[in-house]
Amino acid sequence: MAHNTWDDYIEHAAIKAIEVVQEITGAKTINALGFCVGGTILARALAVLAAKGEKPVASATLLTSFLDFTDTGILDIFIDESSVKYREAEMGQGGLLKGQDLASTFSFLRPNDLVWNYVVGNYLKGETPPPFDLLYWNSDSTNLPGPFYVWYLRNTYFENNLIKPGKTVVCGQKVDLRQVDMPVYIYGSWEDHIVPIGGAYASTQHLPGKKRFVMGASGHIAGVINPPAKKNAATGPMTNCRKASFLWRMQTGSKAPPNIPAAGGQIGLTGLQDTLASKLLHPKATAVASTRSLRPHQAATSRRGPDQKPAKAS
Repeated sequence: MAHNTWDDYIEHAAIKAIEVVQEITGAKTINALGFCVGGTILARALAVLAAKGEKPVASATLLTSFLDFTDTGILDIFIDESSVKYREAEMGQGGLLKGQDLASTFSFLRPNDLVWNYVVGNYLKGETPPPFDLLYWNSDSTNLPGPFYVWYLRNTYFENNLIKPGKTVVCGQKVDLRQVDMPVYIYGSWEDHIVPIGGAYASTQHLPGKKRFVMGASGHIAGVINPPAKKNAATGPMTNCRKASFLWRMQTGSKAPPNIPAAGGQIGLTGLQDTLASKLLHPKATAVASTRSLRPHQAATSRRGPDQKPAKAS
């Protein structure tokens, strides 16, 4: 495992899984789903197959996944040229990134909830943390092969090459997301600290086929796992004002305008919000939002333009 590459994950994991399911079921085409980085891997696998003239997947589902890494949220502060080069020198030719190191990084994206909460409760007060099935599952971290990890780090978070047609060569193929033209269902969680809602939504701008974008409540895992029947995790059609609120926050980094209540309501868009909606909402993407109130949240805006490099560490 220590020497496995990005190409290995695409060819011997994602593409191989598609082939095995076809063999077992006898189906010519299947429906595929990817969660988090699994969605990124699935999309690249489909692009590789499309470059070969093969389209074995009839539809795809991407759950809290990145295709476009322009807006990665607060994770940007951990990634610059020096940190990427350090990891490339450390494990680019082999080695493992310990799962606990990666888990700690993600925990510090929400330090109050995932770090200091337990320092105070467990260490200072001596309390036993209550059982929580999602965090128990989340604590089962996975080691990553060094060559895979450093390729992923540079070509996604740092250089955002996966959305650039022909920029990357995977499994001997120049890949282009514009060839991934099957229907796609895309889900993002409003409070996701790993894949911000704007980053999840950005996938709609790079896939040419029919698509449906859904915005749900809660975070990276709970927003996907919890059924809509739960009152705090329901989804439903996005009203015009809720759509405008979402787009306004992505564009400006501020709360919705005064005449667009964050909780939603059946009112028309003003000229300004109409302009924002027409510019930001992909014409072929249907947006769906949580039926609960949309609380103010960290803006899903990018700290750098699509053609800008990240700021170098001083």
